[in-house]
Amino acid sequence: MCIIKRMAHRTHSKILRDAELSDIAKACRKPESSVRSWIHRDSIPPGFWLTLDRHGYTTLEELAHGASEIPVDELPGAEPEASKEAEAA
Repeated sequence: MCIIKRMAHRTHSKILRDAELSDIAKACRKPESSVRSWIHRDSIPPGFWLTLDRHGYTTLEELAHGASEIPVDELPGAEPEASKEAEAA
């Protein structure tokens, strides 16, 4: 019998908080203020996922799971809900 243990997934904010802010910024070649903004938005831009995976801060699976928890209208580039309703009218 095969038993699969579910991993506890962290949010993007938790992933970043579990590491040193300066280390993440250095690995991603971004200022600390940018990384801080990712924490506040609870969203790590996909362009940095592979870097964070390769540096051992997280896995691509955990990042994808964290992103799937974000409501679609809060994703970067999403249209505000009000404009969608106006288009439907």
